[in-house]
Amino acid sequence: MAGFRVVSGAAPTVATLTENDLGVKPALKASDAEPALVPYISRDRDSQLQEAVDNGGFILIFGPSTAGKTRTAFQALKTLPANRLVLIPERPEALRELAETSDLSGPYVVWLDDIERFLGPGGLDRAALDRIYDRQRSDVLILATVRSDELMELEAPTATRDSEGSRPVMRAGVDVLAQTSLRVELRAKLSPAEKMNARDHLTDSRVAAALAHPEYGLGEYLAAGPQMLLRWHAAGNYELSPASAIISAAADFRRAGFGKPIPAGELAEAHVCYLAERIRHSPALKPFPECLRWVCEPVAGASSCLSAIRDESYAVSDYLFERAVAGDGPRGKEPIPDQIWDQVLRLSADGDVFSIGLAARAQQRPDVTEIAFRRGAAATEPQSMNGLGVILLEAKNPIEAEQWFLRAVDAGMPEAKHNLANLYWEKGDRDAAESLYLELADSHEFAPSMVNLGNLASPDGDPDKREYWYRRAAEANFPPAMHNLAILLDNEGEFEESGRWFRKAYSEGQLISLVALAESLARRGETEEAKSAFHEAYRAGSLDAAWALGTMCQRHEEFEEAESAYRIAALEGHLAAIVSLGLLLAQLGRSDEAEKWLSRGAAAGSASAMNTLGILRAREGSTAEADEWYRRSAKAGMPASLTNRAALFRAADDEDAAGRWFSPYFEPDDDAPHRPD
Repeated sequence: MAGFRVVSGAAPTVATLTENDLGVKPALKASDAEPALVPYISRDRDSQLQEAVDNGGFILIFGPSTAGKTRTAFQALKTLPANRLVLIPERPEALRELAETSDLSGPYVVWLDDIERFLGPGGLDRAALDRIYDRQRSDVLILATVRSDELMELEAPTATRDSEGSRPVMRAGVDVLAQTSLRVELRAKLSPAEKMNARDHLTDSRVAAALAHPEYGLGEYLAAGPQMLLRWHAAGNYELSPASAIISAAADFRRAGFGKPIPAGELAEAHVCYLAERIRHSPALKPFPECLRWVCEPVAGASSCLSAIRDESYAVSDYLFERAVAGDGPRGKEPIPDQIWDQVLRLSADGDVFSIGLAARAQQRPDVTEIAFRRGAAATEPQSMNGLGVILLEAKNPIEAEQWFLRAVDAGMPEAKHNLANLYWEKGDRDAAESLYLELADSHEFAPSMVNLGNLASPDGDPDKREYWYRRAAEANFPPAMHNLAILLDNEGEFEESGRWFRKAYSEGQLISLVALAESLARRGETEEAKSAFHEAYRAGSLDAAWALGTMCQRHEEFEEAESAYRIAALEGHLAAIVSLGLLLAQLGRSDEAEKWLSRGAAAGSASAMNTLGILRAREGSTAEADEWYRRSAKAGMPASLTNRAALFRAADDEDAAGRWFSPYFEPDDDAPHRPD
């Protein structure tokens, strides 16, 4: 079958596939007495997953790169009949061709590791899915994986917004993902029950070592993630290390939306800009080929920083890519160099530049975004036409935006029709917007349009209509609609049902829903239940939950627990938690430690932190410094600090200055104000 993987010259079956065929990441090198494949650690939802696999359906496993998604899917797959056909597409178009031309009568599995690679025009859209996926058959299974950040990017932008208009849908695939019959989330770190399962395999030295390092996820440790990150950082000398520069270049190619293997010559050209200028042309540098070979060597017998794919082309590991996105690479959150943008645009065909435009938009590079989208749109690539319409609308150019949306609609892209309806809504033509949303909801079961039909029914209008559309989209398995419905029901006092929908949305990947549930419980005075939900949410990765837990505990004068929660989020850079921690420490009389955190908050622009620093300085008698902090706080948007400024002057018996407490507003250029003695 053209465009699909073959194994030993034939279409693969469950029996003929190995973990290597399906992309299970290699683990740390085993001892001679241990098998190469690490024993499988049973996960909490394995029984639910297994039941779904046995009954057929569309199953999506999501989580971070080293959570074990592919391994878990592989284990479930191997329980099916040995002769079951497994279809593994090599390119997106193969799925469209399969849907249009093939006889799909026999039992089969469609394996879609990293499903985002296959979504969109020309690949897996709703029409192709409906042909491939027969919901009435138990012998048809689509088994897919996706990284959590990709899933969030695909679905989160369609969450409700109560103001006029709606967020755009940039990428195709939302309607496909809404058809999943089961979603299974895997966390990077094992649950207590999963840790107990892992202890059954302590005879494997690799599992024992991973459990001895609880600061890492099991899969992260087994895939040598921490060691790869250390290799990339080059002991702090990354600007002097060509090998580290090669990894940085490869990571930034991918951050810039270039999803294909990178030719060695392009890496050789790109890596130079990551080296310190003084050594870029030094003859003492190790040769590029030698450094490239080194970064492709397995680390501790497991994964490598880069992998050779084909024809002298290379790709960075998923783990290091995720770390780069999170800012954990040696360059932190430094922007992608211009040279990389130039290279990825040059290397990409006109029909492939949409992903570059999307990445540039995320990186706040509107110039690159427009170049990429216009190239793709000129080549009649539907997602680029839609994307160009979105950025033109954001740039207050609705006339040209409408033209591109219409072209994308003609190319068969429902997302563009949804965005066209958004345009009409923002222009004030609610009837035209509603007509398009209704068309999409009825003819395509397009869940984002159902959500917006609910949004059109304002809170002061028809609440039943609002609930009807949110419920319809939620029951169509669209997680953002589940969240919206839960919020609506919660506001109406329907706490039992809202709790179920919050939990359902969370299980489908909406972490904000668990935080919202915790906040609802806190408002209702169910403190212990709220604490439990907040703890669960921040263990799942929500820093907002840790901060919200801290505020709740502080209100209840549980200061030790509040400090602990604030500190968790503050250490990860959460601004509200940084400021709240500083304010709490100041309240507790720990001024020196408070000042450290408040200074961080003030440097990040927090008016509240600046005001509190002014109070601390005033208590010390440093009136000039206190005055400066109050003025800065007022200019940053906290008028109450001006009252403190007036009190400062009165305490110094300077009534004239006290009468000029408003000077930051009315004398903004007065950089040398009168200060009390």
